[in-house]
Amino acid sequence: MFFWFKRPKIILDTFCAGQDLADLFPLEPADQFLPNWFKDLPNTADVKIKGQEAEISTMKYCPGIRNIYEHSFVLRNWTEYNLTVDDRGNLDIDSPGQAESHPPVQYGSGFPKMINCKLHSPWVFREKTGVMFTWMGAEYNHPGAQYKIMNGMIDYRYQHGTNVNIMLPMPEKLPEQLSALKFTIPSKYRYTFKAGVPLVLIAPMSEKKVEVKTHVVTPEELNRMGKHPHSRIGAYYNTRKFLRDKDEREAARKKCPFGFR
Repeated sequence: MFFWFKRPKIILDTFCAGQDLADLFPLEPADQFLPNWFKDLPNTADVKIKGQEAEISTMKYCPGIRNIYEHSFVLRNWTEYNLTVDDRGNLDIDSPGQAESHPPVQYGSGFPKMINCKLHSPWVFREKTGVMFTWMGAEYNHPGAQYKIMNGMIDYRYQHGTNVNIMLPMPEKLPEQLSALKFTIPSKYRYTFKAGVPLVLIAPMSEKKVEVKTHVVTPEELNRMGKHPHSRIGAYYNTRKFLRDKDEREAARKKCPFGFR
């Protein structure tokens, strides 16, 4: 007699407020977005080691890179952002999408000569079990980039936002161009993030199979799902967690025939 058991899986529900977004840029397996430079690499390369010809393997054999793309999902850019940073710490945002900048006091001396830009994602994620997801900047898809897409680890049971934080290098200050007028022309860097490019690789911290479901809701529903009040860092997250834990304890207590534990 054979018993067949279904392998437990994780359901990651993703919500947006537009059918076009759901059709064009849904959360998808990352193995479809291996960078072209990586795919074009030969398996081996000929080099000279101490004057002797030798054949060595290339990054094509690196299991670390392959595992990232085989076991994660990709969050792609949902619109085009043109970001301009000057040497005075000003950030100009030219985009139909929303973005903002966190003040340097929030990251102190951690990122000298850089300025933060947070891209407001139109996606809300939800997952019931509380499994953690590793959030990694898709750096292999942006070789040569000077900016940093920030990494992290989060669950989508107690918080649901998917904003993308980026640290952008600031240009060096130019010497005064017109010293008699005490006037300095600021130098500027411009960064462009095209729609559809991979921004973040999201990997579940679990061996269970992950099924992604895409839902289109109204803007009002999405706002209610992803909105939370402004508070000190972590306060909202912890409050939600404590309230959810309390509800679960209360539900377990009601199941007990004696009403104790």
